Amino acid sequence: MAMAAAQHEPRREPTVEPDGAGSGAVESSPPEPSAAAHLSWAEQEVLTALKRLARAQSNLQALEGQHGPAPRSFDPADADRLDALAADLRHARSKASGRFAKGAARERVEELEMNERLLLDRLGVASYDDYRAIVDAPPPAIEAADPAVLAFARQELASAQEAWLSVQAMEVPDEEPVEEPAEAPGAPEHPAPDVA
Repeated sequence: MAMAAAQHEPRREPTVEPDGAGSGAVESSPPEPSAAAHLSWAEQEVLTALKRLARAQSNLQALEGQHGPAPRSFDPADADRLDALAADLRHARSKASGRFAKGAARERVEELEMNERLLLDRLGVASYDDYRAIVDAPPPAIEAADPAVLAFARQELASAQEAWLSVQAMEVPDEEPVEEPAEAPGAPEHPAPDVA
């Protein structure tokens, strides 16, 4: 009776979702040791596939974490435009700050500053000095993971995802098949009718 009630309980599907730190965390409490013995074969398949998927995600994230953050890069056209704007702005400021500066020179400075500000905002940088600091910074010294190991980890994740999807697509019968006891060797297929 307890088995029938357990089979008709709504089954909570565990999900894999990234947490705030960017690593995949499994949102499901692990089954208790006594409960693991009572899992159906379908539930055991789901659990195995989910563990494999979580392990593959974790391994790949650990290997990719060895690379560190990717160095920030900018579109070459935007970089060239920003450098040209900075040079024009320096020249216009020197003209506008002179003793006999004209209003047109001051307006040109304001126009160039606005164009520079718009381009810096699009690039996500606060100032031209910050931009230069990013561009001129040496790349960080990091240990790179072996490309073959990284490729294998990606392949394992893809395989684990495929296995998870195939387990999800499985059609599970309402009740598990019951194995009938094996007959003794040499016993007739149909017992003889009882004559008494």
